[in-house]
Amino acid sequence: MSADAVVDEPSFVVQRCRTCGNVQHYERPRCLRCRSRDLAAEPASGRGTIHSFTLVQRSPLAHLDPPFVLALVRLEEGPIVMSHIIGTDESELRCEQTVTAVWRTFDGGQRLAVFQRDDTQERHAADTR
Repeated sequence: MSADAVVDEPSFVVQRCRTCGNVQHYERPRCLRCRSRDLAAEPASGRGTIHSFTLVQRSPLAHLDPPFVLALVRLEEGPIVMSHIIGTDESELRCEQTVTAVWRTFDGGQRLAVFQRDDTQERHAADTR
């Protein structure tokens, strides 16, 4: 699977170095650890934990209405990605909480991963039954 492959259902793709086993996200020409070019794309779980977060009160982009939570999420596979946390008040967030990626379409049709707390998803599923 190529990291730029088009898929019907979006998913995270990480690179794994076949030389040293390092996992990295986003696609790069060389391994960040050993500089090898022997890299393989593989699907990631989309699950992780909140490493750090902040509440953005003044957006740098006109199409992102503040306030929103911007977070660093450590994927189960190891790499850290920056994304939004949705579906919860920032006062309920804590570092090390588990989150799962959901896909959101933004203005212009761009689909990006954002994250929800795992208990938020369970609560939403119970509300829709």
